[in-house]
Amino acid sequence: AELAARGLRPTELFTCKAADGTTELYGRLHFPPAFDAARTYPLIVDTYGGPTVRLVTDTFTAGDQRTALGFLVMSVDNRGTPHRGKAFETAAYLNLGVTDADDQAAAVQHLAATRPYVDGTRVGITGHSYGGYMAAICVIRRGDVFAAAVAGAPPTDWRQYDTIYTERYMRTPQENAAGYDAGSCVKHAGKLQGKLLLLHGM
Repeated sequence: AELAARGLRPTELFTCKAADGTTELYGRLHFPPAFDAARTYPLIVDTYGGPTVRLVTDTFTAGDQRTALGFLVMSVDNRGTPHRGKAFETAAYLNLGVTDADDQAAAVQHLAATRPYVDGTRVGITGHSYGGYMAAICVIRRGDVFAAAVAGAPPTDWRQYDTIYTERYMRTPQENAAGYDAGSCVKHAGKLQGKLLLLHGM
């Protein structure tokens, strides 16, 4: 009642299919103030997407401040994230930046296809650390879905990241050269069509 009195729509949990067409993904959608379903809104995807971190839980959230600027803000836990069983968690094993990025794209396409107020031509993605990597690899590999990205402190090629983390999920470059190449922002940088802002520093 308090949210309604302030012209705020509660954050919504939703489900959609992963890029494989069968696996269920869990997502969360935040709405701008004075939301009008007859309008269209740009969408920001706020992501982490990597092993060991889950963003979407069945708990109350007060919303996302970026909605005050007129954005819808979505988070979705792609395959490769924890607490959904071994098959779900290991779906991105040896393949970081492919399975997980395609799931993020599939979630956006689901919202754009099923909710007329989502403007599928104005989609940005942002995150930090692994989320920064997801933002960068998504706008590079899936420019058909993501028009812009803000990538905070992204590992842009797994060959250049620390081995204790990387080799846990990718094994060594000698054992998995194709996987390292497929998930490299550096190797695929020439495919970038959208806008990419890289954030690095102290």
